[in-house]
Amino acid sequence: MSLANATPGHGRHRDEIAGVGWVLLSGAIYTVIFAAEELTGEVVSTSQLLFFRYSFAFLILLLVLPFTPGGLKGHLSSKPADQCLAAVFGTIGAAAATQAPLFVPLVDATAVGLLRGLILVLLGAVLLGERIAPIRWLGIAIAFAGALTVVLGEGAFGTPHDPRGAHGVVLALISAIANAVLGIITRTLTAHDRTMTFVLYNSGVSTLITLGPALSDWRPIDPSGLWPFVLLGAMTILGHFAYSRGFALAPASLLAPIGYSYLIFSGLLGWLAFAEVPTLVASVGAVVLIVGGVLAAMRPRP
Repeated sequence: MSLANATPGHGRHRDEIAGVGWVLLSGAIYTVIFAAEELTGEVVSTSQLLFFRYSFAFLILLLVLPFTPGGLKGHLSSKPADQCLAAVFGTIGAAAATQAPLFVPLVDATAVGLLRGLILVLLGAVLLGERIAPIRWLGIAIAFAGALTVVLGEGAFGTPHDPRGAHGVVLALISAIANAVLGIITRTLTAHDRTMTFVLYNSGVSTLITLGPALSDWRPIDPSGLWPFVLLGAMTILGHFAYSRGFALAPASLLAPIGYSYLIFSGLLGWLAFAEVPTLVASVGAVVLIVGGVLAAMRPRP
């Protein structure tokens, strides 16, 4: 499978920079989503939380898309099976990521999840035929080192683990692989479907997948308490739109290190909203991560 570049030279580089911007926006949005889920996680079960997030996103789209150019029909995919497959991997990645911290500390699960970027780069090179310039390899390596320094600075692997810790590591690894595959499928479908089509199929299929687990672990909730989940649904639409748009404009090898930006956004949110001061090591790691991201985004010399 291969993907042709739509615009050469400077135009292509402008597209790549725009793609980086969209993925950064996606990371910022999902940081807020995950923080909100932490606050609402005691009200509903984890599976119920995922169901609410996807189902309200799907409902909002069903109400809004008929009034957009092309209507709802104009957002149907030319490759529905591939869109459904992408949604399956996205749901698996999200579910595994939310379950992993039940067995290992969150920071440890995050550390294992860093493998997603490296897996995404390798899949992009093998499956999409992406040629990765030396400067980009250097940026990827530096960004990974910086991201790993951040989580180590926050105490990853520094506390005794639950005997079931292996389950958490496996779940975090499953999440990393599933999200990397999602990025590859998204990249291959961008030539065929509109960006909002990705969001529509992702939310619809994920609603169906999470319905059964949610019903099996349902916690009663007053209808008046559903509004935070409606907001989560709306933010999920924005986050997945930005993510899909980024992969439409830039190669996976570039976006892989940019995806680590969520560590920086999480640190900023924790500092501004919860007065959580990052450690010196984590702060240094964040700076290294930024340097790596800048190097990866630089236009390779011909």
